[in-house]
Amino acid sequence: MRLLKSWKFYTAIACTIFVGAYFQAIDHTFLSGRSAGTLRFLNCPVIWWGRIGKFLQFLAGLLALLDVVEPDDLRALGRKAKAIRTGLMRNLSDAVAVESLLAKEAFLRQLITETNSIESVPDMPSITYTYLRKDGVESLPPASPYSMEDYRALRSRFSRERQLNHDCTRKDHQDVCEQQRHFLDRLIRDLFLDRLEESDAELLRRKGKEDGSGIVALYVILLGAMLIFALVGHAPGYAVISVLIACIVVPPLFFRAGVMHRVLYWMLERAAGLVASLLDKPKPDHGLRWAGIFLFLVGFWLDFFSS
Repeated sequence: MRLLKSWKFYTAIACTIFVGAYFQAIDHTFLSGRSAGTLRFLNCPVIWWGRIGKFLQFLAGLLALLDVVEPDDLRALGRKAKAIRTGLMRNLSDAVAVESLLAKEAFLRQLITETNSIESVPDMPSITYTYLRKDGVESLPPASPYSMEDYRALRSRFSRERQLNHDCTRKDHQDVCEQQRHFLDRLIRDLFLDRLEESDAELLRRKGKEDGSGIVALYVILLGAMLIFALVGHAPGYAVISVLIACIVVPPLFFRAGVMHRVLYWMLERAAGLVASLLDKPKPDHGLRWAGIFLFLVGFWLDFFSS
């Protein structure tokens, strides 16, 4: 039972299955002594799998060099990785909570206003207008942080003051213009900050003050990778342009939906958790040696079968 709880057991099984599947794909060519340059495994040329094998052997050598580091220093690094992992999990939990609060704000906004699309010119995109709802609702979702009295008071104040809190050139228009929407957003945010618990209110106050360096780094990495791909690759021009457009358009959509945010945090949390599980132990160098052995064996067989 102790063996089944060890990461080394499952890692050994995964490495054996992967190397076995790789050999199964090229066994006839390898055993006959012919070149395996035209073969592919997982839609990747065999020659690249050989290069990956060399890289894994290089990583194994780097792990072996960590034997010169004192165990206490490795354990300190493991404890730091565990603290980083805890912070990432807390930040991800806060991000999920903020997304939920923003969704509740958007729902309240929909209870006060409604949209209507009008096709002004044939064969042209329709224009969407926002209007104040004529009739209020009679019930609210059970998990709403505001009461029916809060909703009615907010709707009444916005209906009464929306013409007084903007400098729009079109006076007394029926639709809710951009400045009036900002005024409504401020009313909703103030209501939420007043009704929420202090911890949730603090999350909303911090919303919009996040460091944008991660998003900038993502753009730089994506565009840099695509530039290198365009210079040295052999892909059709339309494919390169399509991926470049995707790099510009898709990330904001993912961040707006909270998907990319969660994926990035999950990847960082997994990496920090792996470092913590290897080093935050009485014998941190023992786990590193096993990791080096697995990297070397997989890399050696990939390189050997690809030759």
